[in-house]
Amino acid sequence: MHRYVAYGLYICSTLPLPGLRPSLPLDSEADLTIAPLSEAPVLPTTERPGLLVGRTDEAVILRWSHFGTYVVRAGRRIEYAPAPGLSESAVRVPLLGVCMGVVLHQRGLLTLHASAVMIGDRAVAFVGEKGAGKSTTAAALVERGHDLLSDDVTALSIEEAAPTVLPGTAAIKLWPDSLEAVGRDPSTTPVLHENVEKRIFQPSDPAEPRARRLRYLYVLEQGEQIGSTPMSTHEALGELIRHTYAARFLGDAAASPAHFEQCASVLRHATVRKLIRPKGIECLSALIDFIEAEVSEESTS
Repeated sequence: MHRYVAYGLYICSTLPLPGLRPSLPLDSEADLTIAPLSEAPVLPTTERPGLLVGRTDEAVILRWSHFGTYVVRAGRRIEYAPAPGLSESAVRVPLLGVCMGVVLHQRGLLTLHASAVMIGDRAVAFVGEKGAGKSTTAAALVERGHDLLSDDVTALSIEEAAPTVLPGTAAIKLWPDSLEAVGRDPSTTPVLHENVEKRIFQPSDPAEPRARRLRYLYVLEQGEQIGSTPMSTHEALGELIRHTYAARFLGDAAASPAHFEQCASVLRHATVRKLIRPKGIECLSALIDFIEAEVSEESTS
């Protein structure tokens, strides 16, 4: 078994999971086990584009036409039955993405489709539509010397009502042009898997991260000039709920009172702003300058 630590969990997996921080064997039982699926349960399913989702009280089944079937059980186990001919690197894509998001939701965490970094002693997270630049922005900040907390799946523990970001992945998934924009050579960077041009960006000198209280959450949006604007409580709450894994894959789970209260807690304890950026990566350096200045200004005010 391969052993890792992520999101405060001790993870044992039959597959190697590059992108997670390795762990030495521990005496304690694994918090999360990842293993092959022996028999898929028969569950009522809801169809989404390219995906069937089924749920019971303790399990979620996710069936992709191109990836195969994955079952997430009670936040403690992920089982996988890959589509015929699927490579090991492709099998990992749902494991570290959607399935991990569902696991963390089942364990009672607020789980966002987001990237998060440390700027000084402050956790800053980025949400937005697909292609909005969450991972690219995080990678550019990491190249400026800031520490990565997580990419793609960001988990918040709501302890004493204050949202805390749990360290997750140790790598960022980037397209080749984004890698070039942050000063890396795509030709020397490993691919995510053989059918996708995305690469696995590893920080040069990664620090050992600690859970940090979320101070800033940016909702990325395209516009003509770099800037940020405040959001109304109603607008911010809607964006936050929309970018949770519960809303994306579990339907009415996003409407539960507990989930709503977790999202409301973020609004009470973190600054949520809309971050405007022009389309393209030419403005990336100026965008990072702006984010660093705004977050630093608040930390001294």
